[in-house]
Amino acid sequence: VLGALARGHALAVRALQPLLSAAQPQAIEPAVVLEKLGTRHTALNLKAEAGASYQEALRLWATSEFSEDRATEAAFRRGVVLHRLGELKASQESFRSAVRLDPERQGIYAQLISYLVIQRRLDDAIEFYRLAYNQDQIDGMWKIYYSLWIEGLSRRLGRGPYPRAAGYLEHSRGDTWQDTLARLYTGAIAAEALLKRAENNGQRVEHEFYTALLDLAEGRTGEARIKLENVIQSKLLGFFEYRMAWAILHDELSRKE
Repeated sequence: VLGALARGHALAVRALQPLLSAAQPQAIEPAVVLEKLGTRHTALNLKAEAGASYQEALRLWATSEFSEDRATEAAFRRGVVLHRLGELKASQESFRSAVRLDPERQGIYAQLISYLVIQRRLDDAIEFYRLAYNQDQIDGMWKIYYSLWIEGLSRRLGRGPYPRAAGYLEHSRGDTWQDTLARLYTGAIAAEALLKRAENNGQRVEHEFYTALLDLAEGRTGEARIKLENVIQSKLLGFFEYRMAWAILHDELSRKE
C-alpha cells in the first residue's frame, strides 16, 4: 500500500510543475494543490516533504494578488495550512483576516466554525461563533447550525452547554426543520419524534448526525458510530455534516480504539 501511495505521490509532484509555473497572479488553485500534496506527504509520514509543500503554498499566497472575493478564500486556506504546520496562533490570525475581509459573508463563518469544530479547537470556534451571532445579515437558520456545532463539541469535550449557543437554541421556536433540530438539543423533542418529522433524505441525515453528537456526549459510542457511518453512506458530500462525520469517525473515534 505504501508503495502505491509513494508512486502516486511521485506522479502528483510531476503533475504539479505546470501549475506552479503558471501560478501568477492568482495562485489559489496551485496553492490548494500544494496543500493537498502536503496532506499526501503526511499520509506517507514524509514530514519534511509535507512541511515543504505547505510552506510553498504559504509562499504563493503571500506573493500573489487576489480579487476581493478570492482574498477571503486565500486567507481561510492559509489558516488551514498553518494549522497543519502546528502554528495555531498564526492560523487563528489568518482566519480573523478572512472575516475582516468580508465580515458579512455568511459562508466564511460556516467554513471557519465547522473547520475549527472538526479540529476540536472549541475556544477558537467560539470566537467566530460570537461574531456570527452578532451579524444581523446572517440567516437565523445558519445560526442554529452554528449553535448545534458549538454545542455538540462543547458537550463531547465534557464542558457542558455553551451558554450563548444553548440560549440561541432555546429561543428557536419557529416551525422550520432547523427550529425542530434546535428543540432536540433543548430536550423539547425526542430523537424518535424528530425522525418522524424528517421529510427528505437530507433531513434524515441531519437527524443521524445531530443525534450521534448527543450519543457521543453521553458515552454511547457504538450507537454514534453507526449513525455517523450512515451519514457517510448518504454520499451527501456537500453537507457540512458529512465532513464533520468523516472527521469524527477517522480522527476522534479512531483515537479511542
